[in-house]
Parts: sequence; structure tokens; C-alpha cells
Amino acid sequence: MRTTGYTAAEYGDVSVLVGAQRGAYPYANTLLVRGTAESVVVDPSLSLLEGAPPADLVLVSHAHEDHIAGLGSYEVPVHTHEGDLGALRSREALVAGIDLPPDEVDAVDKMMRDEFHVRGRPDAAGFEDGAVFDLGGRTVTVVHLPGHTAGHSGFLIEPDGFLFVGDIDLTSFGPYYGDVGSSLVDFEASMRRCREIDARWYGTSHQKGVIEGAEEFRRRLDDFAGVVARREGRCSRSSVSRGPSRRSSSTGSSTGPMSKDRMWGRWSGGRRCSTWTC
Repeated sequence: MRTTGYTAAEYGDVSVLVGAQRGAYPYANTLLVRGTAESVVVDPSLSLLEGAPPADLVLVSHAHEDHIAGLGSYEVPVHTHEGDLGALRSREALVAGIDLPPDEVDAVDKMMRDEFHVRGRPDAAGFEDGAVFDLGGRTVTVVHLPGHTAGHSGFLIEPDGFLFVGDIDLTSFGPYYGDVGSSLVDFEASMRRCREIDARWYGTSHQKGVIEGAEEFRRRLDDFAGVVARREGRCSRSSVSRGPSRRSSSTGSSTGPMSKDRMWGRWSGGRRCSTWTC
């Protein structure tokens, strides 16, 4: 897998380090937030393997490979939500969370190690919803947004008014909720919570980048949420006609650069239609 650098875009005093291909998977967007006392990097992506900016602290929205591939560049404290702490501490736990058929585990583990440089951070610490990291003149507050993973979290940065929503990423292929710890019910609740937070900017992990203004964000969030209903309708019709089926290598729902759907399509098997695109 070829790695490239990032392009920095400024939103107040929040720097968004836009990954290759506009942050499309296997890349992702990273945040760099500076206060008067400390600086923090959020979600060090594959694009940070070279030229990673210095930081005093790393925050991880959730323990998926595209959000931690650049973590090896940092020998500083690392924090994620308690719900994803095991997967951040151990690559074995991360791979187990994908719930792969046994004959595919070794290949995926090798991919995690060699292509995403995932080594595990046994020193990682946990945080909970509402935890506040004071950087000096700037705060980063944890907003727990489970569903994508059990611990998936956003971060509200003040006084800039920047809400990072991670993999509630507004992309056209819709929400991903296919891990062992994922939950569609939680994902829908998390989208509702996002709607209630007023911010100036809303940052996503992938192609949609940063959306300005609550009204525009909510419009796009509603479109994103609508994919769930259409997907579940297709799955229900499929189940009626041919019974529950396992994810195939071609979902037919992803477009553009390498999406997470397409990447995981390398390993047919996966989980049932009700938790994946059909």
C-alpha cells in the first residue's frame, strides 16, 4: 500500500490534515489542535507515516486501522473510549472484532501489521463521555457516539466551535455498523445526538471533509441516515426471497476511491446482510 502525505486546512485554530484522496479509505483525515500549554493529534492516519506533526497527546475516535495507522509516530500518551480500548491495546483484539471466518484471520492480521502498521498500544488509556482535555485556552470534550464501534467518539473543540464526528462521515454508501461491537440502534441514536449539537464546523473522517454550519450539516446527516432505511429495506426483501445471506465480495454499494466496503470486500464471508450493505 502506497502512503502519501497530507494537506493542511485551517478552521479557526483547528488544523485538518486531509489524507490522500480526500481522506478516502484506506486514508483518513486527522486533526491537529494546539493550545497554549499542549497540542493534541486526533486519529493519526496512514498519511502521517512521514512528517507527522509533533504533539503532546493523541486521541483516537475509535480503534479501526485507518484511524491509527500513524500511531507509531507518537511516543506520547494515547487515549480512546473504554469501549474501544481493548482493540487499541492489541492488534489481535482489533482483528477479532471484525468477526472473520477462521481461515481469513491470519491474512487480515498480516494486512493490519504490514499495510497499516498496527502494533497495538498496551499503554493506551481510556476515557468516558464528557471527558475534557484542557490544552490551555482551548478544550477538547469527548462526545460518545457509539454504533460504528462500541467506543466510537466525536470531539467538540472550543472556543472554535468545531465538532469532529469521525466515521459518521456522511458518505453516499452510508453508515458502517458491521463489527462485533457495532449497533444500528446506537448508530441512529448517535446521529440524533449529533443533530442536537450546534457548532460552526463539523469535521468528518473521510471524503466529505468539513461542513460549515449546523443547517447544512443536519441536511447532509438526514441524507446519510436515509441510507439506513433503504439498505434495511433491501436486506429485508433479500431475506424474504432467499433467506439470510453472508456478505459477498462485491456489495455493489460503494463508489469512488477505496472505501471501507471495498477493502473488506477482499474477504468474502463477513457478517449477515442485516449489518452490512446489500
